Amino acid sequence: MALLVATLLSFGRLSSDNEVTAFKASGVSLYQLYVPVGVFSIGAYIVSALLVFYGLPWGNRGVYEVFFQMAQSKAALDIQERVFNDTFDGLVLYVDKVHTSGEKMEGILIYDEREKGRYDTIFAREGFVANNPKTRK
Repeated sequence: MALLVATLLSFGRLSSDNEVTAFKASGVSLYQLYVPVGVFSIGAYIVSALLVFYGLPWGNRGVYEVFFQMAQSKAALDIQERVFNDTFDGLVLYVDKVHTSGEKMEGILIYDEREKGRYDTIFAREGFVANNPKTRK
């Protein structure tokens, strides 16, 4: 888009200052003026095509990876000791002790109400927050 605007402004300015007439009088045709613009346009097309086909997917993968890492660290950080945590949808989590690393927990109670009409209560001596990198859950 910037190349199109720059080309239109350049040739518009050349025309308004009567420089196109001066080029014609000195033997330079408009087609000779268009050759550098055409070469630069083809170069800009190649660069933008490479960015769209290779750069954009690479950037999107990076963004999703950062989001997953943020969600992973947030899950471990949001669990507090001796508090009913409802950070996870459909789950209420109570933990007696969270180790300083934030991964290992002791004295766990989980109340699961993710399925309608079915409520489960789970007790565990110890546990940790795990994620699945393939499904991003």
